[in-house]
Amino acid sequence: MTASVSLSGKISYKNKTFTVKDGIDHIVANNDAISLLTRDYAGDVFPLWKDSGELLLSMKAFVGGSKSDFGKWVATTELSEIDPSDRYCMMLIASEWKLVQALLESGDLFKKNGDPLGLSSIQKILAEKKPKDAKASKGKKDAKASKGKSDSKESVDPKNEAELAKLVDAIIKSKGFDVSVFTKQLVALQK
Repeated sequence: MTASVSLSGKISYKNKTFTVKDGIDHIVANNDAISLLTRDYAGDVFPLWKDSGELLLSMKAFVGGSKSDFGKWVATTELSEIDPSDRYCMMLIASEWKLVQALLESGDLFKKNGDPLGLSSIQKILAEKKPKDAKASKGKKDAKASKGKSDSKESVDPKNEAELAKLVDAIIKSKGFDVSVFTKQLVALQK
């Protein structure tokens, strides 16, 4: 489940509503718990990293989505106590959760002695294992699909907000646009 941020600044995640401060406190508490867990609890560590990553991703989108803006905002919070590379890796784990689960099952995210790898090592492995041209191959596939659709002469005319959202989501995915930047631009148009 992906966390979402409302325009009021409330974060909804796993049927809970956080204020930004509550979300920050939650991430800091998760980070403290992670530091205390041993290798016997690796199965508990990764979901905590994912949980924190989901919240961080939603907060990043809320402050505008750019790395610079997010970094400036984080510097004003207790999140600044967490190493920036650790925060980045938490977001990476959340965004690549299916790959992380596969790597956990294969044992690729553990040292030979059974300890879980550190976040920087996990980040390196995820970068190596992630499909190299996922966006490029997806773009080609989507272009072929959209060409077939355009030949059918059917016009796309959403009848409600849900259909419009599906259409916009499909366009964002097919073009590789950044959802947070799109959301920021949409909100700016409404002012």
